[in-house]
Amino acid sequence: MSSLCPRLPAELVDSIISCTLEIPANINNTRMQSAYVLVGRQWRNRINAQRYRNLSIYMTGHRTAQLQALADICTSTVWNAKEGVAFHVQTFNLQCGILGITRDATDTCDPEGSRIRDAAIVDVLGCLFRDKSRRGRGVSTGLSLGAGYHGTRKARVFRFATLGHEIIAALDDLVRTADIERLTLKAIWGVPWSFLSPETLRYLYIDQVKFLSPNDESVDLSVSRGCLFPNLAYIHLNDSPSFVMGLTSQVSRTPPPVTTMEIAYETQNYDEKFWDILNHVGGNLESLTIKITGEFYDLCTPIDYRKVHVRDHFSIDIEYSIYDDEEEADDTEQIPAFETMVRLLPPTPAREMHIVFAVSILHFDPPHGARGCIEDVFPGIYAPSFPEYLERVTSEAPGTIISVVLNVSVHVNPGVTYSSSATKEHRAYLLDQFACLSGMNGVTFRVDVYEHHDLHMFRLRG
Repeated sequence: MSSLCPRLPAELVDSIISCTLEIPANINNTRMQSAYVLVGRQWRNRINAQRYRNLSIYMTGHRTAQLQALADICTSTVWNAKEGVAFHVQTFNLQCGILGITRDATDTCDPEGSRIRDAAIVDVLGCLFRDKSRRGRGVSTGLSLGAGYHGTRKARVFRFATLGHEIIAALDDLVRTADIERLTLKAIWGVPWSFLSPETLRYLYIDQVKFLSPNDESVDLSVSRGCLFPNLAYIHLNDSPSFVMGLTSQVSRTPPPVTTMEIAYETQNYDEKFWDILNHVGGNLESLTIKITGEFYDLCTPIDYRKVHVRDHFSIDIEYSIYDDEEEADDTEQIPAFETMVRLLPPTPAREMHIVFAVSILHFDPPHGARGCIEDVFPGIYAPSFPEYLERVTSEAPGTIISVVLNVSVHVNPGVTYSSSATKEHRAYLLDQFACLSGMNGVTFRVDVYEHHDLHMFRLRG
């Protein structure tokens, strides 16, 4: 048998399998993947390593039989522990809703099926990340928990408690006993702080998450350790003020050693607690990214750069809207974007800075003239304090590289034509208006103007 199926180098087997899976039609072709498994033991191990590297379970998307089959192959005693499916999982993603179906609705329709599915998920969780030798082999592990998505691609929030006692207990055991290095939480309410217990965490992604008050939990984390994330290097935070309040309070007395940080929020949800966490963990950053969306009627609170230090890369993205239709426009004028931006920029720049203004012109109204809406952009953005800032920092730190991008999207009313020639003309107009930026040493300036036909998504008033 060995002469008919000689042992090939693992790298060659991986290359053959990867070339096949790069073809879109073969990615979900289970029959073809099963054929590889039948070649021999070595091929079975290598195809399983690629098929199950990233494992996802949709609690309301996968059928009961599918989840039971997955649990069976994860817990099978037929193979050696280092040949089983669970051994190959590096990232596990548990989503609790998909395509508009809620977990509660599924439970009501099929309570027995829900019980079987929960038991299968518990079995899978009990097998994951149990191999302690993976860290020595340079293999990191990641856990993702989210609400899933429906047709509009917006997350549907769910409550952590609806996972049920058995699954919560299995997750709790996983985060306490496994060496999880990457944790992602999206659109979840009621998450206990004990869920953030892995001391091995290096990557933390939190998006629209509400945590329980530390006072509501039986364990006082501030007493059990001085630093909640002693090895955390990367954090992404979007619209989760309860996490900010907990991390900057007695939950974590010592700030984690974060080197890369991303903060995103909408102006209507703005809370100065976002700056509190920046002050708490931003003392020795290599990279900082800030993204703000919404409408700017008040100046943003400035960042205290006496407490925040960014060494290598600073990126900031401000997205806001201008209403060209007088019926849709607000009576109150917005603060110019350049003026808002200056309050957020560091007095001593990082080695590289990337500054983006994304302007959406809604309800384009051609009777105002060929350049009507574009001419509204300039006073809505420009403030002399911004070029003055660039002049100062480039003269004081001549090696600094600064990229400034102005993206203008024109959202036209139904039936309105916005030609490609108008796009080019408007881009040239804006480049001319902001010529002072492109002439600065170390500063590059780019303008993009493009059209959208998605105004139905923006008709939120009236």
